[in-house]
Amino acid sequence: MSEIRSFPVKPLLGAILVGSTLAADWAAAQIEEVMVTAQRRTESAQDVPVSLTAYSAEDLKIVNVTRSSQLAAQTPNMVAVDGNFGLSAPIISMRGVSNVDFSAISNTPIAVYSDGVILNNIQTHGFAMFDLERVEILRGPQGTLFGRNSTTGAMQVFSARPTEEFSAGVEVTLGRFDRSRQEAFVSGKLTDSTRARLAYVSNRSDGYVKDQLGRDAQNEDVQAARFSLDWDASEDVKVEWRLAHQQIDNKPVVFHNQLATNVFDPTSPGGAASDFRRVTLSPDYVRKEKGETIMSSLTVDWDLGDMNLVSVTGIVDHDFQYQNDEDASTQALGHSQAFTGQRQLTQEFRLQGQTDRLDWVAGVFFMDEDVESQTSYDINGILAALPHGFVPGSDGTIGGFDAALGLGGAWIGSAQLAGFEATDSITVAQAYNVLQAVGRIPQGNVSTRANKHKQNLESMAVFSHMKYRISDYWGATLGLRWSRDEKDLNGQYLGCYVGQNPNLGHGRFDQLQGIGVNLNAPGGFDLASLVMDPEICGVNNGQPESFGADASWDSLSGKLSFEYTPDEESLYYFGVSRGFKGGSFNGTYYNRLVEVDPEKLTSFELGTKHYLLDRRMTLNAALFQYDYTDFQAVIAVTLPSQLQGTTVVNELVNVPDSTIRGAELEMAYNPITNLVLTLGASWLDSKVDKQPTVSAGTIPNIRGNEFRYAPEFTFNGVLSYTIEMDDWGYLTPQLDWSYTDAYFTDIGNNPLGKTDDNWMTNARLNWSSSDERLNATLFVENLTDEVYNSSNTREFTASFGTTFSTYSKPRTVGLTLSYRI
Repeated sequence: MSEIRSFPVKPLLGAILVGSTLAADWAAAQIEEVMVTAQRRTESAQDVPVSLTAYSAEDLKIVNVTRSSQLAAQTPNMVAVDGNFGLSAPIISMRGVSNVDFSAISNTPIAVYSDGVILNNIQTHGFAMFDLERVEILRGPQGTLFGRNSTTGAMQVFSARPTEEFSAGVEVTLGRFDRSRQEAFVSGKLTDSTRARLAYVSNRSDGYVKDQLGRDAQNEDVQAARFSLDWDASEDVKVEWRLAHQQIDNKPVVFHNQLATNVFDPTSPGGAASDFRRVTLSPDYVRKEKGETIMSSLTVDWDLGDMNLVSVTGIVDHDFQYQNDEDASTQALGHSQAFTGQRQLTQEFRLQGQTDRLDWVAGVFFMDEDVESQTSYDINGILAALPHGFVPGSDGTIGGFDAALGLGGAWIGSAQLAGFEATDSITVAQAYNVLQAVGRIPQGNVSTRANKHKQNLESMAVFSHMKYRISDYWGATLGLRWSRDEKDLNGQYLGCYVGQNPNLGHGRFDQLQGIGVNLNAPGGFDLASLVMDPEICGVNNGQPESFGADASWDSLSGKLSFEYTPDEESLYYFGVSRGFKGGSFNGTYYNRLVEVDPEKLTSFELGTKHYLLDRRMTLNAALFQYDYTDFQAVIAVTLPSQLQGTTVVNELVNVPDSTIRGAELEMAYNPITNLVLTLGASWLDSKVDKQPTVSAGTIPNIRGNEFRYAPEFTFNGVLSYTIEMDDWGYLTPQLDWSYTDAYFTDIGNNPLGKTDDNWMTNARLNWSSSDERLNATLFVENLTDEVYNSSNTREFTASFGTTFSTYSKPRTVGLTLSYRI
C-alpha cells in the first residue's frame, strides 16, 4: 500500500471506472488521494511530513483484510503475527520494535486506537476489521498529537460513519476449511439531526491444523457488532458515539517440537522436517481462547469560531480466558492457563485552531486502567528439577536422571521396582510414569506455578503541536509533551512441587480429584485459585508468597521537524522526535518482582514524497535512525535452583543501548486508466549495542544481536487491471504479494527460534455489476502453497525443544458475494 489511494482510480470492488475502453487514457490515469487526519486536520496523506501508510475502505477489501494483524502484509517495516495468546494478542512490530512482554499487565510500544480511543491492553489488539472508513499507520514516535504516547508508531482505525441517505449491504464469504464469514450493515437518518449505523460480522473457520487424532486444533470463531450515532446537537456542537462489542471463542495456536526426538514423548513427531500442520496434543486437555471486549467512545466537537474544543471519552471492558497444551506431546506434562480482566477509562481534551500561517493543537489526557490477571503453568516436577539444558541423550540413563535430581539413588530404586536397570536409557515421560507407577508421586500434573496480579495504571499527559508556515516553501513543526505514569502492583505467587525436596512442602493434587475437581473439564478450571488454597498445595508453611510495588515515571518528550515544498508535486522533510514508554514490572510466571525503567527512543528521520508523470505516480521514501535507551526486553535468566542444578525464568530487563536503522519506499503507479501497480519495500538493521545486567543470576550475551521480529528486508505489491464490459459490468483480475526476510523471535537470537523467509502470493478475480450494487470475488490465498513459520517463540520451554510456532495457511480457495443498496 502507499500513502495515497494505492489501487484503482476508482474502487475495484464495484466502483465506476474512468475511461471508455481498454485504450490507454493517459490523461485520466491519475492517482486519487486518500484524506487522513494524522495531524488532527483533514489533509492528503501526501502533504503529511511523516512516514505513514493509509488504507481506504476499498483498499482493505481489495487485499481482504479481516483482522488487524493482516495489515502488515502490505505495510513496509511492519510485522504482525499471532502471538502467545493467539488471535487476541498479535505480536506487532514496527521498525523492529515490538511488544516483547506477553503478560497482561504489560503495555505495547505501538499505540492502537479505535475511533480515537487507545486500546492499551495487548489482548485487545486482535480485533475484527469490518465496516471501516480507513486505517492510518504512522511510523516513528507519536505523542504530541495523541493522548497516549508511543515509542515507535501508532495505528488508527476509523469505523464507517452514519450516512444521510439510507444504505445497507451484506457480504458472504465461503472457503476452504469450512471458512464462513458474514458481514452486514444498515445506515441512515433517524431525525433531521441524527444519523445511525449498525454493523455486524461473524467469522468462523475450522482451521488448518489437525492433531494426531484428526481433530481441529486451531479454529476461529469471532462475532462482533458496532452501533454508531452522529448527532448535530446544535449548529456548533457535533456528537459522535460508538459502541462496539466483540466475542471470540477460538482454539489457540499450538506448540511444536523442533528437536529430532520429543523429550516428553519419543513417539510424538519432532524435527524441523515434520508436518507442522498436524500436531501432537494431549487428547483429553481442553484448549481455549475466549474473550469479550466492549468499547465505547464519545466524541464531542464544539466549534468556537477560530478554534475547536474536542472531547474524546473512552471506556474499554475486556475479559479473557486462555489455556493451552505446551509440551507438544500426548503427555499431560506442560499446560498453561491465563485469566484477565481489564477496565479502562480515558479522557482527552484538545483545543485546536488555525491561522494564516499557524496550525496548532493543545491537549490534556488521562487514563485509569485496572488489570486483574492470574496465570498458572502445570509443569511436571521432574522437569522443574532438571538442570537447564539437560536433555535425554547426553546422559539419559536412569542413573543420570537420579544424579540430576539429587535423589541419592532413590530414583534408581524406584526404576528397578518398575523393571529398569540403572544403566537403561529413559525419557522424561518414562521417568514420570515410573514414579507414578511405584506411588512416589500422585497421578495428575505434579508441579504448578501460579501468579495473581492486580495492577492499577494512572497515566496523564499535557501535549501540544504547532506547524508554522515560514514561507510559501518552508514550514516548521514543534511538538512538546509531558507524560507521567503511575503503577501500583500487588500479587501472589505459589510454587507447588511434588516428588522433589521434602523441605519445599508437598502438593496434593490427589485431593483435587478427591473433591471432584476435573483437571481436564471441558469448561476449564481455575487452577490458579485452587493452588493458592493452602489446603490444596502450599509452600512456606502453606502460605503463598505476596509481593507488591508502586512506582511513577515522568518524561518530557517532543518533536522538531522542517519541511520544504518547492512545488505542489514535492515534499521534503527532516525531523527529530523522542518517544517514551513508562516503566513496568516483571509479569511472568516466577516470583521475582523486578522493576524496569522507562524506555526512551530518539528518532532521526529524513523523507520525501512526490507526484510524478503528471500525477500518474506517487513515490515516497524515508530514512531513519533510532537511538534506543533502556529498551524493555524479556530475557531468559538462569538462577541457582532450590534443588541441584539451575532454574531458568523469563525476566523483564532494560537493554541499555541499541541502534536501529532503516528505510521505507512506497510507490503507486497508474500507467493507463484501468491498470494499477503498487509497490512497497523496507530495509532494517537492528543491533544491541550494550549488554544488560540483572540483579541475580546470569543471562546470555546479547550484545550485537538483532531485535526480535525485525526482518532485514520486506517487499510487497499489488497489480490489477479492470476490463470494462459495458452492460455486463467490470472484471478485475489481481495479484498481490508480500515477501518477509527471516527474523529472530527472541532477543537471544536462538537459531531454533528463527523463522523462515517467505513469499506469499494471492490471486483474485472480481466482477462488479454496472450499477455497483452486486459484486463477486473468487480468490486463492497462498497461491503457491508455501509452508513457512512466521512466529517461533521459545521463551517458555526452550530447553525442552518445544516452540510456540505459527505456520502458514495452505492454499485456500474461496468466494465472496456482496450486495449494497
